[in-house]
Amino acid sequence: MKIIGKVFSIFLIVFLYGQGAQSVSPASKVQAVYNTKAFAFDGLSCSPNTIVGGHPYLITNNVLPSSISLHQPTGCLFIGIPRTATGIPATIAYVNTNNYPNNPNPPLRGFPSYQDNYVPGWFGIDHLPSEDFNIYPGAPARAWPTQVTPYGQFRNVYHFTSVLYTYTDIQCNRIFFIDSGTLEYPEGNVVVRRPVLWAFNVNGCNDAALNQAPALKVTVPDSVVNDPTALGLRFDIDVYGNCNEFAVYLTNHKDNRIVVYDNVQRSFWYFVHNTFNPLSDRSFVPNFPALPDPANMGVCGLTLGARTRGNFRNLYYAPASSYSLFGTTTEVLRNSALAPGNPSFPNFSYLGYRGPNTPGAVMVYDEQTQVVFFLHVLTNRLSCWNTRRPVSPNNIATLFSDLTYGVDFLITPDRTLYFMMRNTNANPITNRRQVTSYFYQTYRVNVDDFISGTIRKMVYSLGFILIIISYVPIANGIVSSAHVSTLYSWESFKFEDLPYTEDSQVDDEYDYYISENIVPSAFSYHDKTGCLFVAIARSHPGIPATITYVDTKEYQKEYSPPLRGFPTYEDNFLPGWFDVDDLDSYDYLHNIYPDYRPIERSKFRGSYHFISIYYTVMDNKCNRLFFLDYGEYRLFGEVVYNRRPVLWAFHINECSEEGFGYPPELKVSLPDDLAETPSGFSTFALDIYGNCNEFAVYMTNCYDNTIIVYDNVKKSFWYFQHETFFPNAEGFFIDNPTLPDNYGFGIMGIKLGRPNDYPFKDVYYSPGSSYGLFKTSTAILRDYILAPGDPTSMDFEFLGYGGLDSQSIMAYDAVTEVLFFIHLLSNTLQCWNTNVPLSENNVVTLFGDLEYGADIVIDGNRNLQFLLYDGRGLPYFQTNKSDNSIYQLYCVPVDGIIKDTACDLSNI
Repeated sequence: MKIIGKVFSIFLIVFLYGQGAQSVSPASKVQAVYNTKAFAFDGLSCSPNTIVGGHPYLITNNVLPSSISLHQPTGCLFIGIPRTATGIPATIAYVNTNNYPNNPNPPLRGFPSYQDNYVPGWFGIDHLPSEDFNIYPGAPARAWPTQVTPYGQFRNVYHFTSVLYTYTDIQCNRIFFIDSGTLEYPEGNVVVRRPVLWAFNVNGCNDAALNQAPALKVTVPDSVVNDPTALGLRFDIDVYGNCNEFAVYLTNHKDNRIVVYDNVQRSFWYFVHNTFNPLSDRSFVPNFPALPDPANMGVCGLTLGARTRGNFRNLYYAPASSYSLFGTTTEVLRNSALAPGNPSFPNFSYLGYRGPNTPGAVMVYDEQTQVVFFLHVLTNRLSCWNTRRPVSPNNIATLFSDLTYGVDFLITPDRTLYFMMRNTNANPITNRRQVTSYFYQTYRVNVDDFISGTIRKMVYSLGFILIIISYVPIANGIVSSAHVSTLYSWESFKFEDLPYTEDSQVDDEYDYYISENIVPSAFSYHDKTGCLFVAIARSHPGIPATITYVDTKEYQKEYSPPLRGFPTYEDNFLPGWFDVDDLDSYDYLHNIYPDYRPIERSKFRGSYHFISIYYTVMDNKCNRLFFLDYGEYRLFGEVVYNRRPVLWAFHINECSEEGFGYPPELKVSLPDDLAETPSGFSTFALDIYGNCNEFAVYMTNCYDNTIIVYDNVKKSFWYFQHETFFPNAEGFFIDNPTLPDNYGFGIMGIKLGRPNDYPFKDVYYSPGSSYGLFKTSTAILRDYILAPGDPTSMDFEFLGYGGLDSQSIMAYDAVTEVLFFIHLLSNTLQCWNTNVPLSENNVVTLFGDLEYGADIVIDGNRNLQFLLYDGRGLPYFQTNKSDNSIYQLYCVPVDGIIKDTACDLSNI
C-alpha cells in the first residue's frame, strides 16, 4: 500500500436557510406572579423618613430593581437594587416566596440584614475599616448587633454599597453578586471602595439562615476595571469542577471588557475585543440600521451555552447597543495567558444578525432545549433562538411583549422561566435620574410550553451549495491481509444440547432445526466474559434460537464452535412449538415494566418467547446485552405476527445460563404507531450519556424510513423522518449512479461518533440502498420536541459520496476517529477518517474475502472483529435460501490495519 500523491477532491457543504415562526406566544401560557407600583420593605431598622446622609432612609420612587434570582429549593428570591439615587435602604434584598403564596406585592428585606447595607454617612459610619479592601475567601463568625449602635460596633458588617446583579448557583446553593463600591448618585458618584465579588451559601430564607460568613469575598483589582459602575451588570458562573472550582465572567459595558475571575487561580484578568464595543456589528451587517441609540453600551449580556469538550463551554455575548450575537468559549476566557487579547483576536466570533429592534439583549440558556432566551432591557420584548440554527432574523422568535422595558430573567431547575418587566416614565437605563413613577411585574412560564410551535418546529429549504476544493492524500488498492486473523469458521452452524431432536416437528410443518437456514445477521462480543452473541433473524423455518451465544474461552481459533440458545432454548420457543399455544397477555403490554413474574419452566409460560432478532449491541461499559425482537417472523415467505417489537437488555455476569442476569434489565414494547413495518428494523446505536440507567437507543427501520428513539430517563419513545433516510437519498445532492440492488432499503446503518457539545455526539447513518453517508447529532435525536422533524430539516446533513459500495454497517474507533464499513452486498472492509472530507478517494478498502458482509464491532482492546460469508450468490436476507453458507469471523488490531493508509492521519 502506498500513498500516490495529492489530488483534488470535491467537498460539498450544504447550507440551509429557514422559514421560521415568529408569532408571539399565546398570553395564556404566561402567568403574572408579582406586581408593584411601590416596593415596600419589611422590618426596616428605622423609620422610612429618618434622614441618613442628608436624605430620607427610604424614597420609594428611587427603588428600581435591576436583577432577580431565585433559589428554588428554599424559595428565596434575591433582588439587586443599584444605588443610582438616594433613599435605598438595601442594595440587595430578599423575599421568602413561601411566606407570600398569594401576595402579588410581598415586602422586601435587606440581605442578610439592613445593617449590612449601611454605607458611610449613615448612622455615624464615617468610613470603612481597612479589612474591607482586602481579598480573602472567608470570614470568621461574627456577633450581630441587635440595634443601631455607634460605628465602632459595626466593624464586621459587610457594608454593601451598590449591587447591580445577582446570580443563584443552584448546583452549590450559593448566591453571587458584585458590589460596585460606588454610589452613583445624581449629584455625582461617591466612590466608597473597590468593587467586591461576593458569594454566600443559601441554606434557608430568613435572617438567621442567611446571616453567616461569606463563601467568597474578593476585591476586584484596579488593573481590570476603569468604571466600576458598569462592572457585572450581567455575569455568569462556570462551575467546572467541584464547588470551589469555578470561574466568573463579568461584562463591563462602559469599559467594553469581559473580566474573568478564576477561583482556582485566585486571580482576575480581562479581555478586550472589537466585538465588545457599541454597534460592533456595523462591520458585519450590510446596510446596518442607523437606529438612534442613546445608551451607547458595550458588552452587556452574556450566557454560558452547551459544553464543547472537557469541562469547557460555549459562551454567547452581545453589546447592549447591538443587533447581533457573538460567541467564544470558556477555553479562551479561562486561559489567563491569552489575556487581554487584542481587538482583532480571532477567538471571538460574529454569529449573526438578530434583526431590528433587538438592542439591549440580556440572555439565559436552557440546557435541555439548547435555546437561548433574550430579554431586551431597552425595549419590551422577550425572544428566543435555538442554538442549533444559524443566527438570523428568521430564526429569532418573539415570545412575549408587555410593559415598556425588560429587567431580568432566570430559569429554575424545574425549567420555569421567571422574568421581570417594568413601565416607567423614563428609561432607567439611560434616564434613570428622571424616573418619578414605575410599575414592575414578574411573570413565569414553563420553558417547553413557551417555545412550543416557534423556532423549535421550523421548516427549512435547501439554500445553496458551496464547493470547496481541498487537497488530501489518497490510498490505492487493497491493504495486505497480513494483520487479519480468522477467529472462527463455519460451513454449517450446529447447536449444542438442543432440548429436542433436530427432526422434531414444530407447528406440524417443519423440522425444529434445518442446518442450511441458519444464517446469522449480527454478532457482539463481551470483553469481560469472552461471550460471543450471535443473532439469527427468523427469515426461514427451522431456527431453534434467534439469539445464541458461544463461550469463546472454551474454543480455540479457527474452530467451528456450536451455538447455544440465549439464555435458554425455551426462551426462543415460538407459539405452536412444544405446547406453547400462544403468548399470554403479559407479553403484549405496551407499558414499560421492570418487574417480572417467576418463570414457570415446566409450562414455559414465563419464558421470554423471543420471536426474531436481527441485531445486537454489547454495552461493555455496563456489562449488558441489548437486542430488539421484531415480534414477527417469516414462514415460507409469509409474515407471521406475534406481538409488538420489544427492546431487551440483560446483564452479563458470566458466559452461561446462570450468569445471564434475571430478570432482564430492560423490557419495553414499542408503541404500534412507531413501527408500521416491524421487519424493517435494522441496526441500532446505544448512547449512554450518564450513569448506566441514563441512556438512549436509536433504532433504524429500513422500510418505514425512520429513526426511532427510546430514552430510558424519559421512559418514552418518539421517531424522526427525513428525506435522507430514504433509498437513494444522496440523489438529492449528487448525480446518483445506478444502484445494483432492487431492495429499496431505507436507513439501515447507524453509529455514534465523536463528542460534539457535551454530552452529545455525532451520529453517522446511511440508507441501505445508498452510496452516501449522512450525519446528525444525539442533541437532535434526544430532543423529543423536535420529533418527528421536517423532511428537509438542516439537522440531518449529507457528508459525501464514498464509492460504489452500499448497504453499509459501521463501527467507530474513538481513538483514531476512524469509521469502518462492511457492506451487505459486497465483501469489502473499508475505512474513512472522519477528520477529512468524505469522498471516494478518502475511503480505503482494507480487506476483501468471501462474498458478503454481515456485521462489524470493535472490542475493548481495539480489535476490529467482522463477519463475512459466502452465500452462494444470495445475501442472507433473501427468503429463498436453500444451501449452506461459509461464515468466517475475522479479527485485526485497528492500528495495524489502517497503518500507512489514508485513514492513518500520520500520513497526511
